Amino acid sequence: MGIESNTQENQEEPIKQEAENTVQEVAKINAIRDIIFGTDMAEYNQQFDALKQLIGDNKSNADNDKEELLDKIQQLEDNVNNSLKSLEDRITTKLDQLQEEKTDRRLLGNLLEDIGKKIKQ
Repeated sequence: MGIESNTQENQEEPIKQEAENTVQEVAKINAIRDIIFGTDMAEYNQQFDALKQLIGDNKSNADNDKEELLDKIQQLEDNVNNSLKSLEDRITTKLDQLQEEKTDRRLLGNLLEDIGKKIKQ
């Protein structure tokens, strides 16, 4: 068991060393990135956060505006339908009145013809 333990430790040693090297390389890359982009990255992150907030606000406003427009369209549709119904009712009333007047003219014409015939007799 002592030999197996040594062998296992010997196999784990290069893996640990490789992991440490990778961590060191990542740290170096991060340090280089911070040197090159350091303050700019923080500013970029702030700008991106502000843009995300602005987009979220605009989406919310657009949704609210959409609902208001749909309500106004429904109200406008109702108003147009009511106006058309009222206009239809007025036209029907006027047509009925014209029919009565037309009938009265016929009746008057017939009466005048009768009077004319009686005068001739």
